[in-house]
Amino acid sequence: MKKFKLVLAVAVLSLAMITGCKKDSPTSAVINSGDYIADMNVSPDFNWKTDMNVIIDVDLNIDGTVYVLSTESDDIVYLVASSVNKQLNAKINVNNSVTELKIRFNGEDKVLSIENETVSCSFANTTKSAMADSDGDGVDDLDDDYPADITRAYDNFWPASNYGTLAFEDMWPHEGDFDYNDLVVGFQYQTVTNGSNQVVEIFCYFDVRAIGGMYRNGFGVQFADIDPTDVTSVAGYDMGVSENYVSLHANGYEDGHTGELVVLAFEDAWEILVKGDTTFGVNVEPLQNDPVESDTITVTITMANTNYTYPGNFDAEDSNPFILANINVYDPTDANLRREIHLKDEAPTDLMVTDTLFGDFHDTSVVANGEYYYSIAYHAPWALMMHDVVLDFDWTIEGDSSIARGYLKFTSWANSDGLSDTDWWSGTGGLYRDEAYIW
Repeated sequence: MKKFKLVLAVAVLSLAMITGCKKDSPTSAVINSGDYIADMNVSPDFNWKTDMNVIIDVDLNIDGTVYVLSTESDDIVYLVASSVNKQLNAKINVNNSVTELKIRFNGEDKVLSIENETVSCSFANTTKSAMADSDGDGVDDLDDDYPADITRAYDNFWPASNYGTLAFEDMWPHEGDFDYNDLVVGFQYQTVTNGSNQVVEIFCYFDVRAIGGMYRNGFGVQFADIDPTDVTSVAGYDMGVSENYVSLHANGYEDGHTGELVVLAFEDAWEILVKGDTTFGVNVEPLQNDPVESDTITVTITMANTNYTYPGNFDAEDSNPFILANINVYDPTDANLRREIHLKDEAPTDLMVTDTLFGDFHDTSVVANGEYYYSIAYHAPWALMMHDVVLDFDWTIEGDSSIARGYLKFTSWANSDGLSDTDWWSGTGGLYRDEAYIW
C-alpha cells in the first residue's frame, strides 16, 4: 500500500486552506458565560491532551503483515508492520474521538471497538498463498512500500494521513494571553522500517504556520529513547542566518546531550516566515495585507544501526517537541538562560536547568513529581497539541482573543478534565467557533 503520495496531497490541500484566507478585524462577538479563560476551573491533574494511546494486541496462526486502519477510510493507516512470533503488540496514537479501529491481516478485516484504550483480536484460521517478494525481505510486494529495496519495507506516518498542530505560548514562566499563537507549527513523522520492523530513517515534517509572539523562538524535538551515538546523521534543518545560538554536533543533532537525541528544526521562526508589511506577527493580525505561505522544513534522521524497532522501543508519538523561547538572549555557555517550553508534564532536555525557573513566577511545576509546565491561573499549559485524520487546527488571531474566545467549547472541555466537548476544536458552527477571533 503506497501512502506517501496521499499524505503529500493532503498536506498540500491543508496548506492551501491555511494560507488562502484572511479574517477581517473582529468588531463584535456573542460570548456566553463560561467562554472566557477567566471562567476556567481546571484540575491540576488534567493532562490537556486531545489524543490517546491505544494498545494493539493481535494473535495470528502465521506471520505476515498486519494493518491497523481507520474505519472511515483504508487510506488512513495508523500502523503497518510485520508480526513477530505470530503476534503484533504495538501502541498507536489517535484523536480521542476515535471509538473503533479496523485490523487487517491477509485480506481479512475485523472492526473492533476501543475498550479501555485497548484493541485485541486473533486470526486463527488464516492460510496464505505464495506472493511475489521481489527484494527478498520477507514482505510481499503487495504490502511493501519499497518492493525493490531490501533495506526498507514500511512507511508509518504519525499523525496518520494529516499533519497535527502544535500551538505555543512563549512567555514561560510568565503567563501570556492564552491565545496559543506565539508559534504555530504543523507536524508529521514518517518512520521507515525494514521487513523486521527495524527503524532505518525518520523523516520529521515541520510546517511553520504562524508567529504571534515578539520573541525570537527556535523549535526542536527530543527523542528520549534514542541515543545520539546510534544516529549517523541529521539533515534538513534550517538554521538561517542567525547567530548560531545552539551548538550542533558534526552529525547534525544538538550537541551536549547524554542518552537522548535532540533535533533542532530551526533557531529563529522569524527567519522562516518573512512578511513585507509592518503589522504585528505573521498570519495572526487581521490587518495583515497578505497571508504568508507556511514553510515546511523536512528533517531527516538516518540510523546507524538496527537497535530500534517500530513497533517496539521507538514510537514517533513519544517525541517531545518544544520551543527554545527568546533564543536571542540564549548563551550555550550559560545553561540558566535556556528556556524550553514543552507540552504539559513533558520533561525538558538535559540541557535545561530545572531548578532555575520551574515553580517560579506563574509556573507551578513540581519537578520532583514529574509535573511540568502548568500555570498558577487555571492550571493552563504553555503548549497544546491537536491532530485529526482530516481537520487542521485554526489558531486564534492576535489581540483580545484568547483561545476561549475563538473556541466556545474550550472552557467547558477543560473544566470537565477533557470528558466533555472533546470536539471543542474540530466542531463547526456557531456553537463551537466564533470566526471573528479565528485566523
